[in-house]
Amino acid sequence: TMKSLTLILEGKSPYTQGHSQRVTKYSTAIAKEMKLSSEEINTLRCAASLHDIGKIGISDDILNKPGKLTGEEYGAIKLHPIIGYEMLRPIKFLENAIPIVKHHHERVDGKGYPDGIQGEKMSCLERICMVADAYDAMNVSRPYREGLDQKKIFTELDRNSGTQFDKDAVAIIIKLEERIAN
Repeated sequence: TMKSLTLILEGKSPYTQGHSQRVTKYSTAIAKEMKLSSEEINTLRCAASLHDIGKIGISDDILNKPGKLTGEEYGAIKLHPIIGYEMLRPIKFLENAIPIVKHHHERVDGKGYPDGIQGEKMSCLERICMVADAYDAMNVSRPYREGLDQKKIFTELDRNSGTQFDKDAVAIIIKLEERIAN
């Protein structure tokens, strides 16, 4: 079921192929480094795999637009966490993962969406998924921009650590990715 849902999502846009798998890989690596329980890691694995499932409900013209989005188009994109939440809500075995799907675009400072929650009001798993998603999004080319090199990504993560992103998750992903690079 999980694999099928991920394949359906990734079939929506060539730019998202592999994204869910990479976000899952980064999320679980961060969680393991934080020594989270196997139950928490499994919940995070499910959520990260499906975090963008709501994009199924977003127009292909918006998802694949090569230029800057209009305010209206950006508003439509911002609905994907809610769409994903509503799509997955009836699936009982995902009940612990569903809040992560809904909140993966929140920010530590409360300026994210859809609910504007902040800091400790977000679960550790939500904060991990946010960082993993952003890391992969910056690392891969999109219709509207080329992927960034690792040094620029680390600079961006550091610059937004404590405001947009959880400091601990940022420090861990940088440490893990530097270890792989060396």
